[in-house]
Amino acid sequence: KLIIVGTDAYRLAKRTLSVKSDISEDISLIIPQKTLHELERILQMDTEKELEMYINENQVLFLYEGVELLSKLITQNYPDYEQIIPTSFGTESVIETKEFLKAIKLSSIFSRSGLNDIHCSFRAETSPKGEVCISASNASIGENIAKLPIECKGADCDVILNYRYTLEGLQSFEDDRLFFGAGDAQSPCVVRPLQNKDILYLIMPIRE
Repeated sequence: KLIIVGTDAYRLAKRTLSVKSDISEDISLIIPQKTLHELERILQMDTEKELEMYINENQVLFLYEGVELLSKLITQNYPDYEQIIPTSFGTESVIETKEFLKAIKLSSIFSRSGLNDIHCSFRAETSPKGEVCISASNASIGENIAKLPIECKGADCDVILNYRYTLEGLQSFEDDRLFFGAGDAQSPCVVRPLQNKDILYLIMPIRE
């Protein structure tokens, strides 16, 4: 397997892929972001040929459709990201992906400039199965509130999220429904496609 992780102070994305490999032990490496952006551009040629990847102590080589991309590796220790990914949640919800995205985009218009905040209130006992209320308020523009029926279990929970960071993660999901796990207003939230556990997106709430 190839596990790809990217993180900053506010969010983390993780993707697990099945690959063909002849390595005999686990290997961990840090690839510069600039290299990965260039690799993404190369892969947009969108052919059926497989991407080849070769690694030595301080370099990585990518081969694709006759194009060679060689890059130095970052010689630092990567953060122990597994420690910050929650394994249990006080609130667990299943939400329609398109409806959730639509509600976030609408509320984002009313978020505060620079903060990009939207409020998500999860209620397990509202409506037949549960409800999430997505809202934003801006003194100079107004307020927007959107309510969606969801499948929700656990405690009620309120979190404030950066809508830009949230959309960037969710827009890559292809499943019709997603899982949203939350602890409290201060704890990391985990979002992933409901049927694909090989994709995980973690986002830190905005603290009031």
